[in-house]
Amino acid sequence: MEVVSIIDLSEKMKKFASNNPKVIFIRINPYPLNDTLKLIYNEILNKSWINKYKKDIIRKSIEERADKTIEKISSKLKLCENDIIASEAGEYIISVLGKQALSDNLNYIHIPLAELWKEKSSGNPGFDFHSESTNNKIIFGEAKYICGENAYNSSLSQINKFINLKKDLMEIVDLDNLVSDSAITNFENNRKGYAAAFSSTRISDVNLIEHVCKNPSFQKLLIYDELLLVAVDINE
Repeated sequence: MEVVSIIDLSEKMKKFASNNPKVIFIRINPYPLNDTLKLIYNEILNKSWINKYKKDIIRKSIEERADKTIEKISSKLKLCENDIIASEAGEYIISVLGKQALSDNLNYIHIPLAELWKEKSSGNPGFDFHSESTNNKIIFGEAKYICGENAYNSSLSQINKFINLKKDLMEIVDLDNLVSDSAITNFENNRKGYAAAFSSTRISDVNLIEHVCKNPSFQKLLIYDELLLVAVDINE
């Protein structure tokens, strides 16, 4: 995984939002794919986070759920070969890289992939990944992969749908064990952020950012404390 660019758009967004949100654009090159897949395997196989759950029976329950999910994710990742990303694995790859981009480049707190610790029901299960910012704001992330396309609209519009459905609130019951008390307090006071991770083509940073900034779903999210964009150059 190579970080191609990090651009702070916060100053530019002041003319669109009165609350001065933090807006960061990060671009990632995931190739060579074998190295990225190793990173992702290490991520999903590390179960040390389960110790954050205080009761032994809860830890056993979470580990059982995580093991089944790890098996499923691993089988999908194995479909990727010769730098070709299988569609079944695309969103997992973007989820992990999106979360990794926040921890590696912004020093945000690592939180395991959401599907490892929550039950995935039918329909809209909720956000794909999470993080905690350096000023204790929970970041709710949504990853989208569309073969051959810049998938920012899919990711941003899904975030807005999940907000309307109060999916972020529904996830607090599980996140309570994975984030700080300050982050929970901030959430109660509507202090939170969102991250859109998405597949991208070789379009220039300038053009991609221009398209994103004109997107109605992006503009709706500027009322929140943070809005993080992670473009993953999967598509040629």
